[in-house]
Amino acid sequence: MTGQQQPQLFQIPRTSASGDAMESTLLSLGQDVLPAPGGELPAALAPDLTLDLPAPSIQEQPRQVRGPWGRVDRAAVAAQASITDLVQQSGRIIRERVGICPACGRNDLDVNPTRNTAHCFHASCDFHSVDPIGWLMRVEGYQFLEAVAVIRGEPLPGRSEPRQPLARPTPREKVRTVTQRPFTPLALAAQQALWAQETPVSQEALNYLLSRGFSGDELEQMGVGVADSTVPSALLPLNSEGRPSVMWHDRVIIPTWRGGEVVNLKARTLTPAPPEGDPAREHYRKYLNPLGGSAELIGLEELGGMLPDGVILTEGELDYWTMRVLMPDLPVVAVRGLANLSPAQAQLFAGLRVYVLLDADTHGRRMLLGDLAGLDDAQATETLKSEGQKHGAALAGRRLVQRLRDAGADPWICETGAVGDLNDLLASMNREDTLGVILNAIETATPLRRRRRLA
Repeated sequence: MTGQQQPQLFQIPRTSASGDAMESTLLSLGQDVLPAPGGELPAALAPDLTLDLPAPSIQEQPRQVRGPWGRVDRAAVAAQASITDLVQQSGRIIRERVGICPACGRNDLDVNPTRNTAHCFHASCDFHSVDPIGWLMRVEGYQFLEAVAVIRGEPLPGRSEPRQPLARPTPREKVRTVTQRPFTPLALAAQQALWAQETPVSQEALNYLLSRGFSGDELEQMGVGVADSTVPSALLPLNSEGRPSVMWHDRVIIPTWRGGEVVNLKARTLTPAPPEGDPAREHYRKYLNPLGGSAELIGLEELGGMLPDGVILTEGELDYWTMRVLMPDLPVVAVRGLANLSPAQAQLFAGLRVYVLLDADTHGRRMLLGDLAGLDDAQATETLKSEGQKHGAALAGRRLVQRLRDAGADPWICETGAVGDLNDLLASMNREDTLGVILNAIETATPLRRRRRLA
């Protein structure tokens, strides 16, 4: 860790094994008169202790803590650390975005890199929406200001021993072997259900997909479907407990095919997101991904497994298909999410020019070339928050491009200038105008300097 030790006005009181919580405070004040165990603080010392503590202010912002080390903005500090990295370092990660809950020990921990939180979805568990600071406190045993210091790379403030951290998972609880069932039968059944139009859910799903700008023939080419009530639960992907995941019912099913078999799926809900402030929003899952799905780039097989120079990189299945139907002759691949580009995948782009065409909320030019480029993640987060913008996708997008540069790629940043993603453009504009906006974004792309070229 780096940084200088901050001057200490007092030590945080701790309750010792004997129950005496005042001893460390009085010793740090340089007093040689101690109260008897269980006694009261002498009145003469109370004003000194009170004056050393900053008075609380009603002007402070929510989720800020003020103490002798200064005012702490929790959100800004938490943004400097990656919850994904913390979960991996603890040995609790199972696969992308899925881990072992440190509280209940079940394989129901959702690791969300966009929100930078970990959340256990088991009904009886209270490990909910834990940010990096909360992870260090609940899992590693740090106090709040100690967790802040760890993230900032500063010396730990004066303290007694932290409470014992939660035990790390044993091999028995760490891996519960689940042999995932094949995805192809579900994809075929869902596709049949979509076109049979026998249920209200299938009708809603077809209307939704058509509203996204795709024709019926294109939807058949994509192989999309819906897991309505006619699709047997026995075909649904297995969850971490080895049972069919009923959360996949009443969702649009978007498959990824390779060699005549479905190697991955994504399930999109037809239910709108709850409004901001609604407690149900914490548990809202727009997309679901199955255990055991392939993490390879979407569209890689269509390019023969090799990426050409000038390849276009976008995000998500629907944006990939938007590019395919509008510009079928251009080389396009997609990541499944901004945080899903692995180092091995990034090296596939080594030495290649890559047109990075991501969603508008990544603020690509600002984060990499503009006013936010020189700011660290915490400063960029604060700037975006002050403008009422979301910061999660912006940070994830910058990290994706940095990973490409580290692998020796030559990324060029494209921006459409429109709100939303590529499929939002197709859904809201005619095809000719959408094609014009995307081509203009590619033609006006701005290059970043490559860090190194791999052999």
